[in-house]
Amino acid sequence: KLRCGCCGSSLQLIQNYENLIFCEHSLAIGSKSKCNKDVFNRDVIINTVIFAIRKNVEELTEVRDNLIEKSKITFSSYETEITDANSRLKDISDELARKYENYVNGHLHRERFIELKKELTEKRKEIEEKLKTIEALKESSDGIAFELNRMVNIGQAFFQKDTIPDDIVNAFLKDVKVYAQDRIEIRLNTTDLYERALSQIN
Repeated sequence: KLRCGCCGSSLQLIQNYENLIFCEHSLAIGSKSKCNKDVFNRDVIINTVIFAIRKNVEELTEVRDNLIEKSKITFSSYETEITDANSRLKDISDELARKYENYVNGHLHRERFIELKKELTEKRKEIEEKLKTIEALKESSDGIAFELNRMVNIGQAFFQKDTIPDDIVNAFLKDVKVYAQDRIEIRLNTTDLYERALSQIN
């Protein structure tokens, strides 16, 4: 996932030099290469990436804790709304049953029964749609909190290390591009998760 910022090719270690890397594209293409033929310090890149991942874990931890704190209130509200919606659905079903019984027993005209049945059916549909929305919101919040917690646990285990294990690379890094003068651009896999979590909090 370590690439040249000029051409996007993978960077390679220079033989006999443990800490120096370069882009092979410049050697393969020669004068037509877009690369500036710079040699990069591997340790500088690794330390920069480690710092970025640790900072990202701290940000994810903070947003996870905030989301959990807000969820205590939000989930309680969801549960109340879900209970209320289910109760109203039961009331409508009971009312429909009573209207039908009155119609069958001759206490309610057919036209009036059809009219009331339509009204109650529309109310039931409206409540069912609202219930689906509430349950989807609750499930979304649960899923984001679970994924945040998973990433935080992976990241915190990495805090005590001075190298970057493969599981950390795969979990956090989308790619790392290195430009001239050791300018480093790091793209993270967690950006979308972080933004979705913020949207739940805000």
